[in-house]
Amino acid sequence: MKKILTLIVASMLALSSQSFAKDFGDYKIDAELGYVMDGWTQDGSDLNSARPVGYASLDIEKTYNDTFRFLLENTAVEVEDDTPSDGSHSLAYAHRLTASYLINGWDIGVYGEVNDKNANNNSGDNQSFQGLDIGYTVNGYRLSIDYSEDLTDHATTDAGATYAGEIYVLGVEKTVSVYGKDVDLELNYWDVDNTQETISLDAEVMVTENIGLGFLVGEKEGQGIFASNEGTNRDFAAARVFVKY
Repeated sequence: MKKILTLIVASMLALSSQSFAKDFGDYKIDAELGYVMDGWTQDGSDLNSARPVGYASLDIEKTYNDTFRFLLENTAVEVEDDTPSDGSHSLAYAHRLTASYLINGWDIGVYGEVNDKNANNNSGDNQSFQGLDIGYTVNGYRLSIDYSEDLTDHATTDAGATYAGEIYVLGVEKTVSVYGKDVDLELNYWDVDNTQETISLDAEVMVTENIGLGFLVGEKEGQGIFASNEGTNRDFAAARVFVKY
């Protein structure tokens, strides 16, 4: 399951669309530091045996004429996989660069991504992806589909079966007002090739100008070689608190 753990950062990046960025001319910078009470992600990955984890992210966006933009997303998150003998925790890193074209409510992005962990260079610790993210915004809803493909060697079982080589994500995003506070909602369906299907709902609200709360619930079902795996057939939930700049 190491391959799934290295996908966690991709899930955090691809679907952390709530915007709280600071404007610097044509640039926007969004920095976030957070603590997840129960280590689950939107795709149903268990980061740290359902124990708390910390994470940090830094996003930099450059926009041209409101129709073309580059977005660089960087994330580091604590994971339990390959925990060193001294008891400290490994960190997983991801960097994604997306070029997007925006027109008439559509946003069409092509991206490349690299993932790494400060572990022992085991198979699956280092990965690269290419992907396509297409969204359409209407009446305050953003409907999207995201496709990514693993460019490194696909993970295989001892019997030679491959898994997690392709990932599809269908999403709906909407901001609603609750007691005078904007709440960002995301409903997502994940299909991780030959591994699992997951549906999750994420809610996020800024309590103050810089401090926010989030809550995630979801259900995942194993498929293919993981159809009978207990870890890929379960419900999950996680709460988090974070600081944004």
